Amino acid sequence: MTGRPRRTMVYVGALPILLVGALCLLRPVFLISLERAVYDTLARASDHRSPGGRVVIVDVDERSLSAVGQWPWRRDLVGQLVSNLRNLDASVIALDIIFAEPDRLSDHAINPDAALAASLSGGRVVLGYGLTFDGIRRATTPCVQHPWGVSVVEPANVQVEQPFFEASSAVCNLAQLTAATDASGFLNAAPDADGILRRVPLLAMFEGRTYPSLALAAVS
Repeated sequence: MTGRPRRTMVYVGALPILLVGALCLLRPVFLISLERAVYDTLARASDHRSPGGRVVIVDVDERSLSAVGQWPWRRDLVGQLVSNLRNLDASVIALDIIFAEPDRLSDHAINPDAALAASLSGGRVVLGYGLTFDGIRRATTPCVQHPWGVSVVEPANVQVEQPFFEASSAVCNLAQLTAATDASGFLNAAPDADGILRRVPLLAMFEGRTYPSLALAAVS
């Protein structure tokens, strides 16, 4: 094979590789849209199993608001709901609510926050909290608990990208509520630019520790 055909073959093989590499690095808008469209098509075409009866969503809907009153409900009422679910033999109760401030609806007869903490201490409850990623470290009391021991294997002497999102601060529950539970997880999930939620982080870093999402903590 002469030099010219050989160079032609090299060019023919190298140009597509360079083009694909440039597209991966630059990630133009049309490629992102195409990627999402392909993902959505494959997701709709894949076999879906019917939802099982093991997961039950307890929704604060209009009927609930009409019966109990406007939201937020007093914390002792939420505690009663948690106790009722536990008595119904719920394996785990995941609360996608953040109780960041003391209950403003307390009266002299009962302390709603203490009542909720007492209910949470009965076990099988996972609290939710929020992580922030705006780069601002807020001066808050330490409140995020229940980190996971996760080992990340990285090649030696090689700078690699952090495998998890790293939060700068957190929006947590009252300390007495967090201390009353054995598990908690973050609630963060952000849709893509087109408003469709396609992925949810399962783990995130905060102050050098790894924390699970609420869903992951609930099934663990």
